[in-house]
Amino acid sequence: MSQRTVDELCAASSFGDEAEVERLLMRKPKTKVVNGRWSAGCTDDGSGWGKGWTPLYLAAGKGYPRIVRMLITAKASIDQVGDTEIGALPLHAAACIGKINIANVLISAKADLNLQDNIGTTALLMASQNGHLE
Repeated sequence: MSQRTVDELCAASSFGDEAEVERLLMRKPKTKVVNGRWSAGCTDDGSGWGKGWTPLYLAAGKGYPRIVRMLITAKASIDQVGDTEIGALPLHAAACIGKINIANVLISAKADLNLQDNIGTTALLMASQNGHLE
């Protein structure tokens, strides 16, 4: 998958465009593979998503459970830390906005509950700091 395709996948994931995500995933990602899962970060092209954020992070943070499932099924890295200043993870993104359904999808896919971002925050702490106590 070229960087352009990764950026297109980031945009589609961020805007909730399921058909476009599906079309782009048909190209079979050919990026770095760790533990059988691929990882790819967006470039910063001024389109509203940040450099280093992953399609899975964007879909989780925007609240698109179907796209999260599509990316996980396509073997997107679940615990890839975004190459950003904060180093946030998809589970952190879901926790921040209180999307329990997305958090449950990520946890079912074996997201590591104990991972911390670059400032030492876990997803559980992030959820509680944002008033999502359920």
